[in-house]
Amino acid sequence: MKNPNKFGTCYKLSGKRRNPYIARAYTGKNEYGEPIYKTIGYFRTKTEGNKALMEYNYNPYDIDKSKLLFKDVYELWLKQYKEYNPTSKATENYHKAFKLLSPIHNETFSKLKGYHYQSIIDDLGKKYTFNYLKYVYSLLRQIYKFAVVNDISLADYSKGLRKTGKKKNEQDYLTQIEVGMIYKNLNIVENADVILTLCLTGIRPSELFNITKFSVDFKNKIISGIGIKTEAGFNKRIPISKFLEPILINRYNKADTYLFAKPNGLKMNYQYFLNHIYKPCLKELDIPYKSPKSTRHFFATFTNELNLNKKARTSILGHTNVNFTDETYTHTEDNFLKKEYNKVDTMLSALFKSQTKN
Repeated sequence: MKNPNKFGTCYKLSGKRRNPYIARAYTGKNEYGEPIYKTIGYFRTKTEGNKALMEYNYNPYDIDKSKLLFKDVYELWLKQYKEYNPTSKATENYHKAFKLLSPIHNETFSKLKGYHYQSIIDDLGKKYTFNYLKYVYSLLRQIYKFAVVNDISLADYSKGLRKTGKKKNEQDYLTQIEVGMIYKNLNIVENADVILTLCLTGIRPSELFNITKFSVDFKNKIISGIGIKTEAGFNKRIPISKFLEPILINRYNKADTYLFAKPNGLKMNYQYFLNHIYKPCLKELDIPYKSPKSTRHFFATFTNELNLNKKARTSILGHTNVNFTDETYTHTEDNFLKKEYNKVDTMLSALFKSQTKN
């Protein structure tokens, strides 16, 4: 059946092609009265091509805009967003969200539908928490709001997306496999020893910063004088495991005062630790971001699975809460602590041995 006048044309191209049919829309005439056509796209069948022509004629759109890639639309939106929000701190988060959508960066924006986005989001939800993914949803909403207003898209496919992501308590701790990866790359990835120290001791980052040459007793294999927050925290004493000892010796021999210091030897602070040590290290290890508390959660979970004596476990963690210790908690002697901690060393030996084989 012949198409109406000024409707456009769809015909098959020569040669073997995945999408052999070309659809060309009529856009007017030139100065000589000859028809001008612009290509809408290439299609698998003539029916698909004619359908595209019909949609164009029903609601004409800018054909050049219809060829924009997802990354092109993102750049156009970002330029406008920066003009309206020059001091916004959210720009960096939107850029991270954009990177998570890398599978569609080079896809034609006008061809993307809701199910494309949902597929990516479902995959991301298996790795990240909902809170981490919130900027992905926000970015898609803002991009489509921009696209609809500027006639780049006829519909808003950011609406109706099913929100997903792991719950915080499911995600925000390092797994045994991930801690095994950290150990395996101890001498390869810079500052892996910092994260492993936190995992092996259950101490807080602020307590890590307090470790000095005077805090470490290699003869009795005890770390002391670093605790904070609670009375139990102030008095906490940490056994030095066989996996922790070489890390501390290496740091001890290089340190002026603080074992885990800035490059200039000064005491580390939380922001420096987070931005220059913790985040870059996890990234290089290809471990999804989890808060620094995840190291402490790993130790608490790991020792709980070992049925470590509650008093010993609580003494190391520095808690006084009834959920972590007996209400009659007083003091746990060093020998008892080290005896209990031997259970941890035994289990870690098995864990790290299995990782080094892989």
